[in-house]
Amino acid sequence: MDLIDSLHESRAAISQALVSDRLDVLLTLDLSIQQIRIVVLVASGHATTGRELATALGITASTVSSSVDRMVEAGFLARDDSARDRRVKHLRVTEEGMAVHDHLLGLKEDADEFLAELDIEDLEALERGTSALRRAVELHRHPPISE
Repeated sequence: MDLIDSLHESRAAISQALVSDRLDVLLTLDLSIQQIRIVVLVASGHATTGRELATALGITASTVSSSVDRMVEAGFLARDDSARDRRVKHLRVTEEGMAVHDHLLGLKEDADEFLAELDIEDLEALERGTSALRRAVELHRHPPISE
């Protein structure tokens, strides 16, 4: 097995281990995929109004409105009045909504915990390899301009 195959195998095993915890939470949530997407969009600041959500999700405002109503009722989201326009309601995630967001997408904390368990030589080697991969990705995405 060459090094690249070994890296693929290790990355897949790490992903599988980290995702299994997220899957358990996902399967116990009483939220649709659409509602989870709404939590993620609001928590990340990508959409804070019904109109922004409708645009981001490619659905109608009435569909967003009914989903948001259920999520406010369930305690995942809250609505706040806009300071500029009383007709506009800004959405924010509640503590419960942020817990869902963080648990589903909080892989950074898990990774940090595992990184802390590596000895310094392995951590230095991982940092060198990760930096080299980042440079290769950036070079591929933004190749130098030839004159």
